[in-house]
Amino acid sequence: MNLLILHSAYNSATPSGENQVVANEIRLLRTKGHVVFSPDLSASNPKKSWIKILFKNYVFRKIIPKWIYIYTSRKYLKKNQIQLVHCHNLFPLVDLSILDAALQMDIPIVFSIHNYRFLCINGLFYRDKQVCTLCIDSNKFGKKYKCYKNSRILSILAAKSQIQYLDYLRLASRILVLNNITKSILINKGIKSKNIILKRNFTEDRHSTEFYKDKSKKNLVWVGRIDDSKGLAHLIEAWNKSNLPRLGYQMNVVGDGPLRKKLEIMEVRNSSINFMGSKSRSELDAIYSESDFLLVSSRWLEGFPMVTVEAAMHNLRVMAPKFGSFLDLESQSWVSLVGNEVGEWVQAINQIPNYKPTNEPRNWYLENCTEEAVISKLVNLYEDSIYNFIVSQDEE
Repeated sequence: MNLLILHSAYNSATPSGENQVVANEIRLLRTKGHVVFSPDLSASNPKKSWIKILFKNYVFRKIIPKWIYIYTSRKYLKKNQIQLVHCHNLFPLVDLSILDAALQMDIPIVFSIHNYRFLCINGLFYRDKQVCTLCIDSNKFGKKYKCYKNSRILSILAAKSQIQYLDYLRLASRILVLNNITKSILINKGIKSKNIILKRNFTEDRHSTEFYKDKSKKNLVWVGRIDDSKGLAHLIEAWNKSNLPRLGYQMNVVGDGPLRKKLEIMEVRNSSINFMGSKSRSELDAIYSESDFLLVSSRWLEGFPMVTVEAAMHNLRVMAPKFGSFLDLESQSWVSLVGNEVGEWVQAINQIPNYKPTNEPRNWYLENCTEEAVISKLVNLYEDSIYNFIVSQDEE
């Protein structure tokens, strides 16, 4: 197949699970013999990016007729014999005329939904240190509270893009979601249930028996961007009230972010918490291999964090909040879901020494999130989308 994959990449200075997922899918599709076109769209220079989008979408398009952009996009699609367009993150750098051209040329469009930007302009359903879903009913709140980069102008532009986003979702052949919450919200917004497919993220199998897992170290690991939405401060409070520091357990914190320095200073004398900073993939694998539990403390709904998949790949149990996408794993015995209060986390953390070793995380990974399992499903979805699109056109 000849595929066009569109992704407005996040700032390269900030690690992004979405960027990683898209890059991995492109790599694997190419190894399977598919021809993949993917324009280099990066927000590494935010100022340049915003100048580009402001002028292109809100200045030039007021002067230059829309059909000119669509004509150019049609030529591109025809020249490269594109059979399907797969969209990931569109805002702010993807030229939406490419989607108009694809629809005019009867080329099916598939969307992957990684976050909640189709209804929430910051993509998180999170504001003022708590979950906020006001914009499910109206996007006026995002503009009112300046939810995109704390800017009124950028929030207005993001809200305009959001309306277009929903329109294209309704015209998509398939929408791939990471969790059932996203599916429910889309159905409530008028998307047909049959067009919404649950698809997990994947990661290459890097689990190795060569790693030495020293259980006597009693290590637990937290991985992520250290900001308010990830809830690390909340977790540290529970950790310090638990019995584990006195029992010789250690929590290794991997990652960086705006709150790291503050939390590190606060916990400087706490030998049970080790701030390790950002780590390479191989370094993180080694840390996973010497840990028994991954702690996930997110305060927002999360799509389906890659750290959960990586933990399962390395056969780690997971402790996570009892809401959002984690509810999809409620039936898994290797996942412990915890309520929102600090006291509930203290109780849950205190139970960690009682858990016995299990291979269930690893088995779940092998069944659901290997490269082969996910890419085969993706290719089948592409073929199914193309076939059904052709059939529906013939019926019309």
